Amino acid sequence: MDKGVKESDQAPVTGPGKEAIYSTVNVGERLDNVPIYSFHRKVLGRVGIGEWFDNYDLYAVSYVLAALLAAHFLTLSQVGIVLAGQFSGMALGSIFLGITADRYGRRHLFLWTLLAYSIFTIILALSVNWQMMTIARFFAGAAMAAQYILVDTYLGETIPKAKRGKYVVYAYTIGFTAATTVAFISFLLVPRTFFLAGWRWVFLIGGFGALLFWPLIRKLTETPRWYELKGEYEKADRLVKEIELGAASELNITLPPVKTDTKVEKETKVPLKEAFSGKYGKRLLGMSIIQFMQSIGYFGFASFTATILVTRGFTITHALFYSFLIAMFIPIGGYIGSLFAEVFQRRWQIGILSLLVAADGLAFAYSPTIVLIVITGVILSILTNWYSPVIHAYQEEMFPTRIRASAGGFGYAMSRVSGALSSYIIAYLLIRSVLDVFIFVGSAMVVIFITVIFMPNSNKMELEKVAS
Repeated sequence: MDKGVKESDQAPVTGPGKEAIYSTVNVGERLDNVPIYSFHRKVLGRVGIGEWFDNYDLYAVSYVLAALLAAHFLTLSQVGIVLAGQFSGMALGSIFLGITADRYGRRHLFLWTLLAYSIFTIILALSVNWQMMTIARFFAGAAMAAQYILVDTYLGETIPKAKRGKYVVYAYTIGFTAATTVAFISFLLVPRTFFLAGWRWVFLIGGFGALLFWPLIRKLTETPRWYELKGEYEKADRLVKEIELGAASELNITLPPVKTDTKVEKETKVPLKEAFSGKYGKRLLGMSIIQFMQSIGYFGFASFTATILVTRGFTITHALFYSFLIAMFIPIGGYIGSLFAEVFQRRWQIGILSLLVAADGLAFAYSPTIVLIVITGVILSILTNWYSPVIHAYQEEMFPTRIRASAGGFGYAMSRVSGALSSYIIAYLLIRSVLDVFIFVGSAMVVIFITVIFMPNSNKMELEKVAS
């Protein structure tokens, strides 16, 4: 590897009418030195759009599959196969596309995977049997997986350390509003037919909607940290200067000087073996366990909410209506998470919330009345959508830029392997009882709590220091 230049002291960046002087790149500390302003909010909005359509698709599957099950278009075992196809695609996509993001950059992959998601979601809407649905879900799932990894990586490498976790959670909160939207759309459309079956319109809205916003997301730039890693120092410096000058001008402030003795290493290849050895290997093992287990809790509820209600004797119309009531509170979970993202250490938030998910899942299973079912379902929805984005924020902090997307992709793949396996297991357990489902889920949550005990802290630390 070629060694970069030793970083020197940086002169202040000044506001309007004053001369700005810059020295060497030093991307990390310079980005952390910039206060939040409109640039960061625009990045959040554009990245959040991609996350919105990912969540739209995820929850659309939950509501549509329940309807297809009730209409006998799919059997319960075929529902498991379709979901397994989706999660298998997400597992493979997260691994290979995570490596691709580290090798070729974050921006291009973000754009092209969103386009691929749109295409295969439209194909899904035109499916004529469960085999075609499974294939479409596989490729759409692969594209979706890359979006999740890139949201975490892009924001983690761009947002200042003091707000890094909060902004990752914000992005997922934006995405969670899609759950409420698609629940309402499904409630209106799924039981009806307008030239096409209602469930097909649900997917067509998602596929064409993502295409509509694609030009806006194209305005994203590559992350300066990635340019710096690849030795493209001029591009990295130019982007950081634009960010610094934008803050100085918009906020009319003088940025304080940045002093560092950090060395920048040029890395043109992706050193994959580094992710599986030493301290990063231990962190990857821990994140893999967390991701594997959290998927059982999150998708065990999110993907099967309406289906669980149908198996408890509700009609599909009532199941979709109650699912909509529960889904209305999904963004609240993300919002609460954003309030506490930088207050308590993320690893302990993950552990404690997991135990609460286990307890409330059992309460949901035992609830004897519809009122208690909805109340415990709402609480469960809030808890799972609080801890999920915190896990995403935490994972991207564990690894250096050179393997951040790759290692995150492997960790994230474990959640998708879990999703594929648990789809079969939960579908089988539902035949027996809802209680069996949540005993299974609760056990997974306890494993998460034990795992976070051995993981490091990360809040408000420089990304490079957390990784090192």
